[in-house]
Parts: sequence; structure tokens; C-alpha cells
Amino acid sequence: LLLLPPPTAMAAEACPVGAQASLLSFGNSGTVNAGNLSKPTTLVSGCTYELFLPDRTEMYLVLRRPSLAHTLSVKWNYKFEYKPPIHVFSWNGQCCFGRHPSINIQSNVIYGDFVQDPLGSAGSYTFPEKSDGEDVYHCAGACRYYNSTPHSGDIFITISTWLAYNDVEGSVTFAFNEPFPRIQRAQLDAVRAMYSVTCAPYQAPRNFTGLAYAKDVSTDTDTMPYCDWLPGGWEPAWAENSCEDIAGVRCDRDGNVVELELSQRGLRGALPAGLAALLPKLAEVSLDGNRLTGGVLELVRDLQHLESFSATRNNLTGTVPCPGAGDVREADACRGVGGVSSQLHTYSLSFNNLGGAILGACI
Repeated sequence: LLLLPPPTAMAAEACPVGAQASLLSFGNSGTVNAGNLSKPTTLVSGCTYELFLPDRTEMYLVLRRPSLAHTLSVKWNYKFEYKPPIHVFSWNGQCCFGRHPSINIQSNVIYGDFVQDPLGSAGSYTFPEKSDGEDVYHCAGACRYYNSTPHSGDIFITISTWLAYNDVEGSVTFAFNEPFPRIQRAQLDAVRAMYSVTCAPYQAPRNFTGLAYAKDVSTDTDTMPYCDWLPGGWEPAWAENSCEDIAGVRCDRDGNVVELELSQRGLRGALPAGLAALLPKLAEVSLDGNRLTGGVLELVRDLQHLESFSATRNNLTGTVPCPGAGDVREADACRGVGGVSSQLHTYSLSFNNLGGAILGACI
């Protein structure tokens, strides 16, 4: 069952529409044309842009960091045959002040301060700010060393299929996010418990690379052999920093976890028991394309503020629950006796081994 979501809220600055929301690429036939690197497309923070990026071409973008407290995030939804594009970031102009290394098709070097390799066709990531200053905000000399003062102003972004060897289409959102309060400690512990049981035991060995796997084995995320949620492991600094530093987790201004975006992360097994009570304000949950076996139905049954819940293509068994019913009998809950969320607009558990049906009043 899938219900359509309401319109997306507008960003603080009006988002472009139509042709203005489509990003242009440069180059064709395997030869990159630098285009006008002095005038990259200026992005509106938090707005989603459509793109079509042919094989071995690039697009040049720029986004302003409003203050030293704002953190950088990216959300993508790509379609491709072999590999996704890479995201290259630089605080010092587009690809080293206009020196573009990819003009020579024999060169596989792309210069930038730091590079993000999106693993999977869809996902999101927030670049954390670390207490020791060794992060992308203090990065200098391609992150070979770090400045004592963090960067402000413009960051230049290149999206490139130079190492993808295929066309890419889809959408991407870059944003500098306002700082949030620290995640509430009990909720941080709950997220860590979830990571510890569904991901940490299944992470890749140190010599494993997503690029090598995508090239040589498969790009089907359902068959990825390892969990890639928080691939660097759990950071102790997260106890001091904002919730937004933890990939796939979003909080409100009171430090409550309100969203888990963990689709196609390679999660396995059962979610910790009692997760709904530990994350009482959780409203949006995406767990599609994992290997979860338990705890998911309990979560959707017990959450009282659900707006969106999707856990398609897992290994779930049992009976489809009534969202928000808790311990109340499903029939009573669907007649309004229980605390069924009135904000729910998306509910999908397809491609699992579930029985039963949801009474219409439940949704």
C-alpha cells in the first residue's frame, strides 16, 4: 500500500522551477569540455535539481555557506547502469582555479579538496564537524592538512561521470543546514543500539571498496554484501555534536529524532525492542531494500506521530500492523479507540512475507 505524500515544503529561498531546476553538463564522447568554470551554476540551498549527465561529462556548481555553524549535506536519487557519479568539493575555486585535469581522457585524476562517492542509487549524507577540527570544514591542500579556522563563503561542487562509464539521470539536493541542538542522550543511545545490532557486525573489511564491488560484481543494492551505514564507524564526538552529523538521522530543534532515512544500507537482523518508546517523536522512516527480519512491525505499530513509513523489500514476516495502534486491538484502533496517527500519508510494506490486510480506517 502506498499513499502519495503532500507537497514538499519550500526552502527559505524560493526553489527554481522548470528549466531553472535542471542542471547542465559539459562534454561528450568521452572528452570533457571545461565549459565556463568561472561561472558555475549557483545552487539554492535545500532545493532539489533534476539532472542528466552523459558518460564522462561534468557539471559545475557553487553553494554558499552562510555561517561557520552551518553543515553541508547532500541527498541524491540517481539511475545508472554501472556506477553513480562522484561529487567533488573544493573551497578554492572550481577544480583548482580553472586547471581542469580531466581534459585528457587518459587521466583518471580529479582534483578537489574532498570527494564523496555515493554508494547506491539513492541516499543522503551530512558531513560531520569533528571536535579535533579534522573535517571537511577545516580541510586544506586536498585535506592533507587542516586549517585552524573553518572555511566560510562559497564551496565549489563538481558532479562527474568521469569514473562512472555510464550516463546518469536523476536528482540531487545540496544544502547548508542550520545548526541543531545536540541529540537527546537517550535517543542517541537508541540510534547507537540500532547501529550496533543491524550494521556494525556486517561492515566491510578495511580493504573493501564500493567502487571495486560496483565495477566487478554487481550494482544491485539488494545484494550488497556489507552494511554501508556509517562506514567509518561510530564517532565518539557525536555525543557532543548535533544529530545532523549522523548520516540518515534528522532531529527537530529539541533534539528529538524525527526521521530515519536508512534505505539500501545493508541493515540485517532485527531492530532493538522498544525502539518506538525510545524515539517517541519519530515521524518519517525509510528502511527499504535492507535485510531486516524483525522489530519493524513493532515500530510501525507503536509510533504515535508517523507521517511516512516504508520498509519494502526486506525479510519481514507476520501480519501487517495498524500504524500507531500500540497495544489496542487493531479493530478498536481502526475505529478511533487507539492513537492511530492522523498525519500518516505514506505506508508501504510491499515485497515482504506478510499476511493480512489493513482496515481502511487505519490509514
